[in-house]
Parts: sequence; structure tokens; C-alpha cells
Amino acid sequence: MSSVRRISMAIVGLSFVVQKLGNLLTEEANLLSEVKDPVEQMQIMLKGINSFLRRMDATQEADEELCSLRADIRNIAYDAEDVIDSFILKVASIRRRGVQSVIKRYACYFNEWMLLCEVGLEIEAIKRRIICIWRTYGIGPPLEGEMSTQPPLRLPESRRRSDPDPNEEDDIIGMEEEVEALVEQLMKPEERCCVIAIVGMGGLGKTTLAKRVYSHNTIKPRFECGAWVYVSEQHRTRDILKEILERIDTSTKEEMESYDDDDDDDENMGDESLGLKIYQQLNDKRYLIVLDDIWTKEVWDDLKSAFPDGKNGSKILVTTRSINVAWHVDPQGRHHTPRFLTSEESWELLRRKAFPENGDADRSYSTVKENLGRQMVQYCSGLPLAIVVIGGLLATKEEEYGWQVVSNNIVNAQVGVEKILALSYCDLPYHLKPCFLYMGIFPANFDISTSKLYRLWIAEGLIPLETLGDDVTVEDIAEVYLQELVQRCMVQICRSHFDGRMKTCRLHDSIRELCLQKASEENFLKIFDSRNSRDVNPSTSSSSPPFRRHAVHFVHDWYVSNKHHHSSNRHLRSLLFFNPLSKWRPGMENRRVKPIYRDFKLLRVLDLEDVHIGCLPEEIGKLIHLRYLGLRRSFVNYIPASVGNLKCLQTLDLKNSPGIIGPHNPVVIVSNVIWKMEQLRHLFLPSYGHSFHLRLQTLRKLQTLWGIEAGRWMEEGGGLDNFTSLRKLGLRSITTSSQQMNQILEKSSSMTSLKSLSLSICNPSDPTQKFPDLERLSNFSSLRTLQLYGMLQSLPCKFPPYITKLTLVFSRLSSDPMLTLEGLPNLSSLVLGMLTYMGDKMVCSSEGFPQLRFMRLEGLHQLQDWEVKEAAMPKLKRLEIENCYRLKMIPDGLVSVGTLKELEIRRMPREFENRVGLRGEDHYKVSHIPSITVLFTLDQN
Repeated sequence: MSSVRRISMAIVGLSFVVQKLGNLLTEEANLLSEVKDPVEQMQIMLKGINSFLRRMDATQEADEELCSLRADIRNIAYDAEDVIDSFILKVASIRRRGVQSVIKRYACYFNEWMLLCEVGLEIEAIKRRIICIWRTYGIGPPLEGEMSTQPPLRLPESRRRSDPDPNEEDDIIGMEEEVEALVEQLMKPEERCCVIAIVGMGGLGKTTLAKRVYSHNTIKPRFECGAWVYVSEQHRTRDILKEILERIDTSTKEEMESYDDDDDDDENMGDESLGLKIYQQLNDKRYLIVLDDIWTKEVWDDLKSAFPDGKNGSKILVTTRSINVAWHVDPQGRHHTPRFLTSEESWELLRRKAFPENGDADRSYSTVKENLGRQMVQYCSGLPLAIVVIGGLLATKEEEYGWQVVSNNIVNAQVGVEKILALSYCDLPYHLKPCFLYMGIFPANFDISTSKLYRLWIAEGLIPLETLGDDVTVEDIAEVYLQELVQRCMVQICRSHFDGRMKTCRLHDSIRELCLQKASEENFLKIFDSRNSRDVNPSTSSSSPPFRRHAVHFVHDWYVSNKHHHSSNRHLRSLLFFNPLSKWRPGMENRRVKPIYRDFKLLRVLDLEDVHIGCLPEEIGKLIHLRYLGLRRSFVNYIPASVGNLKCLQTLDLKNSPGIIGPHNPVVIVSNVIWKMEQLRHLFLPSYGHSFHLRLQTLRKLQTLWGIEAGRWMEEGGGLDNFTSLRKLGLRSITTSSQQMNQILEKSSSMTSLKSLSLSICNPSDPTQKFPDLERLSNFSSLRTLQLYGMLQSLPCKFPPYITKLTLVFSRLSSDPMLTLEGLPNLSSLVLGMLTYMGDKMVCSSEGFPQLRFMRLEGLHQLQDWEVKEAAMPKLKRLEIENCYRLKMIPDGLVSVGTLKELEIRRMPREFENRVGLRGEDHYKVSHIPSITVLFTLDQN
């Protein structure tokens, strides 16, 4: 088993490099023309080794001798990649120096010739090492049909498999009595604020149990306010306090945001201010606070002063792995340890996961499978997480033979829970292994944006750069890969779009520990957490090659100031920063992060999101291997012309925060060099700054073009006609002339892949600026998402036929928009934003909005009466009402919307909030809704 596992991981690394060599031969044909033959020969040799390893992996015919291949293969693969990348970097550096004279020109040619000789010798040395492996293990060239480095991508079949239900509740097996017992404890009236701790090992179901208790229908009416926050092993006290305050505070949003900058020079004072604010908010209320996943006593010591005794019966519910932490939190409190599942309960949970009813309702299982399943769960020791993971693994095994193989691996090896989790990793197809390992790069309990994850996977080369058919792209393949990991219960869905697509995901703590362990064993990635002055990853042998990926969690100044990281990691390929401290100020950071551009010249991924660097230096142009450059919310105010050297870039993210222009939201000047990045697939431009002058006609691979100003680029060199692959288009500063709008709509409607369109006129809040006629929107046959920012003469009579998500802002409609919108048959999400409707009454008719899951009403200042007829919005799950301060009451018809799970009320008058409160006259209308959140109460004025 051990040797098979190691061989499988060797396939991952080798396939990865073989694919990169092929890409390099294609992308850098000019630079590599003199050494093309040796590189191709090296690629074929590596493919031969790869094919051999695959045959061993498929038949499981492996022994310990083959495990010695692992280190050799990894080192050869890394060295081959370094030789090619370093050669390209050096040649590019020579050519940047210019050829101003004949002498310099010939000197340039001579230097390139010397480099070719040097790289030729290095390639020959690598070939000799490969030949040695061939001879030692009797490996020949790859067999016919084995030349592909990627597995068959059965994308259509994968897509037909049902997506996980985004609203599926956690499986509760054997916890019913425990839920009722905890609910009873929370309902007890007690003079002081009591703490109830759910204690147990990872994977026992502590969070699942706490969620079910927190959302119990008898708990909500008992408490006047509540908050759920994740703590985790890696945390910042300020982040936890702010998250609690955001959920309970009734002050204005502006007051809340002021805490971001308070006491920057003394963070402890800032924490005290936040704690005092929480204390004041809770002091006269009966509250319930859930602190999920507390690891240390110090966490509680930092938080406890924020929680008063409050009204009679206030409670705090914590989950923790440590009984010592539980006793420390409240020596007089109650502790509950979820029990392990019985054999019958274990089988029932396995059955649900292995035979998901939502995916294959008619799928039956044989007695053989049942017997094997019952045998396997005995080795899970009643631990829910282990059973769920095994169930996800078995769900991919159609035949009884597959079940038998898994059972043999578990039973014969007498494995325990940790090895069962590892088995789920070992069973992953080799193309999914690096994708799974990559997810360890994100912090614990971090909500991972799926769209960003796809772009990172692609930039790293973890997804094959190819398309299948006219409408299937590498991004689609990445989505299918993530779906497979979810279906195998290796990844959890956090949030989904209301059309069912995954929006964010995360790893369970125990799965993440497995991920980091495997990633460290394979030198795949290294994590730095400078707050704790230690590495999260276990140490590796000094003889191992350096890690190719670094992730810096939280504070980044410690990392960039540590010269050891720079000198020993010259071959670093990926560097990502997460959640830096807010007290970093623009102007100071650029000096500290500048060594990144100087020392890590082979980087392919650089993510500086939320790192306040202020100014992007010219040196950024030296990172010519970059595929991904993330500068979202980095306070960058200037993009230098040197970024034009980044010709391999696939993603450029310059998106900044919405809001007013200021020190924290500067106007961004973008040099007119974007057109040089012909490999660009995703371009996010800043909301502030001029972009109408940019040349873009060469960017024919664009999938995303967001935040671009309407301008000359739409006509020059073919204009919008060039972007036949666009899936997401966001245009701003559109003039009110019919000619420009008609041009946009005519050209965009011919983009057969376009799924998302956002249109914003110049000064959309200006009532004198109106959209021209938009009737051409009905021609967008593939469009799913539409956003319109600006005044409309009227709603179009016809919308795109398959529209599922619609956002209207500043529309200033005089007629009730519901009369038109409720007839859209596929609409699942509707946002009526600021000043969209100027009337005082709105009606949702019976059977209107048949597919609507989400509705948001914001800034409808004239709206007083909202009527919802019976049988309207039969599938609504979430409703948000914000700043509609003249709205008198919640509509009566919400009583009959039984699917409604969440109601959020923001910036509404206290009188409105009181009506839906526990003793309010409208409470009966919302008493069936499990989650009701009230934030940022408006005063009577």
C-alpha cells in the first residue's frame, strides 16, 4: 500500500512537469528553437517513466524498490523545469538591455549563444540521469496511447452528475437526543451567563451538533440576539470581536467601519474598544454566542471581558477539542461530549453518502456491498468524519470489485481513523491529488472563492490547458475537478450561488491536517505563520529540494524581512499572502515587499490581495514567468509600463474596493500595455481610474473583462468582435447615446459564450443620465446574469430568455417592476438596489417568481406598502431588506412562504424592527424563519 501511494504521487509531479515542458515548447518556441530537439527528447523520456509508473499504479504491482524512484523523479522534474525557466529568464534579460549599436547587437547574440550552450549541457546532464533510471528499471518509451499526460476528461458525463445541494443540511445520525438535551440546557433560566462546551476529537461532529442546536426552532425566540463565529487554531482576536460585533451591533455602518482604523498604533487598545462595544450591546439583552473551534485558553482570556451576564438566561456555546480549555472557560459550566456512532448508525451514514439519493434515486445496492460496507465502518470507530469520507470514496465505485479493493485496504492493514482519512487521499485519481494539496495553501476555516481557486489551479498548471468543444474551457474542467473532490467528501461547500453553482468552499480541520501532511511530504507547499513564529508544516529533511510554493498567513512583514527565505528559495514558483494586519499603511509596505520582485524571479503566482503596497515598482516587469498577479484591494495607484513584459500572464486582478475615492481607494493609473499580454484570460480593472484608452484587441483569449470603461477600444482593431470567448463582461462609464449602446448590445449579443453582463452609465446616480432603449437585451440567448446601473426609461418588455440573476440599481422606475419581473421563468436571484423604484406600493402576484431563491430590496426610499400574494415566490430561501425606511411592515404573505430560511434586516427604523421582534405585532409573519438578523438600526430621524 505504501509503495503504491508513493508511486501515485510521483505520477502527479512527473505529469505536471511533462505537461509544462510541452507548454514551454509551444509558448517559447522562438527562444527554445536551438535546443528544441533535446527538450523534446527529454520530454519523451519523462513520459516513458510516467507511463511505467501509471501501469504500476493501475495494477498495484509495486514493491519497496520502486519507492526509491520517488526522490529521483521529483528532483529530475524540478531540475528540468528550473533549467528551462532560468534560460528563458536570462535570454529575456539580455534582450531587454537593447541593441542600440552593432557591437551591442553582436554582443547580445554572443551572450544568447553562450546561454544556449549552457542550457544544452544542462539538458544533456538531465537526459543522462533519465537514461540511468530507464536502464535500472527496464523502462522504455511510452506505449501507444499513453502519450497524453492527462487522464481522459469525461466532462459531459461529469457534468450530468448531480451537483451537491447547496442547501443540504448536515447529516444528523444518532444526534437527535443530544440536540434536545443541549436545547434544554440553553433554554434554562439562570442568573448568570453560563457556558456550555461541546468537547471532543476532530471529526466527531461538534460543529454539526452546534449548528443544529443554534438553528433549532425553539432557540431563536428565546434569545434577543445571537452570533456564530469560527475561531480556529489560527486567529486574530480583533477579527473575532469584529465578527461578533457585526452580528449584534445596532449602530450605523459608518461607526462599524471606523474600528478598522482605530488604535492602529496599539492593537490591544483597539481590541479593548471592540470588547467594550460588544459588552454595551449585550448588557441589557438575553443573548446566545457560539464560539466554534477554540484551541487554547488564551483565546477565551482575550474574549471573556466582552460578555456580560446580561439578562437572565444568556448563554455561550463553545466547541473545542480540549477538555482543559472547556474547564478553563467556565469551571461551573456544562460539558457535553458527542458520542460515537453505533454500528447501525455508522452503516446508515455510510449508506447515505455512498448512495446519495439526490444523485441516483434509483441506484440500489447489493447484499455484497452492504456486507462490505458494514465491515468497513467497524474500522471507523464510530467517527462521523471518517465514515463520511469513506462514503464519498465508495460513491465513486460502481462495481462490487471497487468496494472489495477499498475493504481489503482497510481490513487487511487494520488501519485506524487517521489512515482511513489518508486512504481517501490515496484513492484520488492522480490528476486530483495536486488540486487537493493546493487547497492547503489557504488558512484554516477560510472560505475559499471557487472562481479564484480555479484561476490559481490553471496558473499553476494543475489543469490541462485545452478546451473540449466550442463551449467547454479549462475553467469548466477546473469546476468539474472541484465537484469531484466535493462528491468524494474531501471538500465542503460553504456557499452556493442561487443557480446551484459553488461559490465558496473549505476543508474540514482534520482533512486540512491530512492535506498539509501530504503537501509537506511531497515538498508541495510550505506555510508561514509569523504571529506564532513557527512553520505550520512539519519540518522536512535538509536534503530535500526547497518548497516551490509559499503561503504567508496573516502578518507578512516577518516573512519579507527574513532574508533566509529569500536566499534559500530562489526557485520559488508561487507566493500568496492572506489576511495582513490592517495597520499597515500605504507608502511603508512597498519598501518591505520590494525584495519579492528582486529575489523570486521564477514566480508564476504572486497574490498580494489585501496587502497595502501602495505603489507597484518597475521591477514587477522582471517576473516574466507570472501567470497570476493578484492585486485586489492592495491600494495600488499606478500600474507601470513594465507589466507589459508579463506576456505569460493569465490573470490580472486590479479590482479595488467599492466606495468613495480616497487614501484607501485611490484612482488607479493603468499604463497602456495590457495588449501585450496575449495569454490573458481574466482581466479585472479598478473601479476608479481611466481605462477607456487601453488597447485590448490582441486579447483574444479573454474569458473575463471586468471594470473596463466604454471607449475607443470597442471600435479599434475589430473592437468587441475580438472577444468571442468572453463569458463575463463588465462595462462602466457608458455614454447615454443610442449609438454607443446599440453598438455594445449588438456586438455583445453575438458573443455566444457570454454568461454575465454588467452595464453602468456615466454617473449612474445622476437622474439626468438615462439608459437608451434596451430592447436588444432579448437577443442574448446565452446570458444568465445581468446587472444594470443607471436610470431606465422603463423595463425592457423582454429580457434574455434564460436569465437567472438580475440586479437593478438607480433605475428610478415609476411603475411597479414586479409586474414584469415576476414572469421571468428562470429567475433565481433578484436585487432591486438603491432608488430602483420610486413608487410607494409593490405587489408580488400569486404564482409569480416561480424559481426565485433570493431577493434583496435596498434603498427603495418611497416604498411604503409591499404586498405578497399567496403562492408567490414558492421557493424563496433568503430575503434581505435594507434602508427602505418608509416601508411600514413585513408583508402578510411571507407567512405562506415556508421555504424561507433567512431574513436579514439592515438599516431599518427601530419601529419596523420592533414589529418583527419577539413581542411585535408582525412576529407571527416571520416566526417560521430559522435565521433572522437585524443590523445597523436607523434612529427615528
